[in-house]
Amino acid sequence: MQVFKERGIYISSVINSSKTVYNTEWGCPEGGEDTITITSTANPEFVQNLEEWKEAVIEIAKKLKKIKAVNYDCRI
Repeated sequence: MQVFKERGIYISSVINSSKTVYNTEWGCPEGGEDTITITSTANPEFVQNLEEWKEAVIEIAKKLKKIKAVNYDCRI
């Protein structure tokens, strides 16, 4: 909500909890690594400025990074 209050841009998202599974020799814990996937779409009906929307997404991603996740990926 802080980004919305500061920028006036609301990032609608779908948030899913899942498991990421990869080779245990690479450090994957047994049963997989707990993962949160956040997916957002810039709907042109509601997003007037795509560059400002991207900047808001990146700002939120940087805030989420502070939770010290081992792996982090942001795709736009």
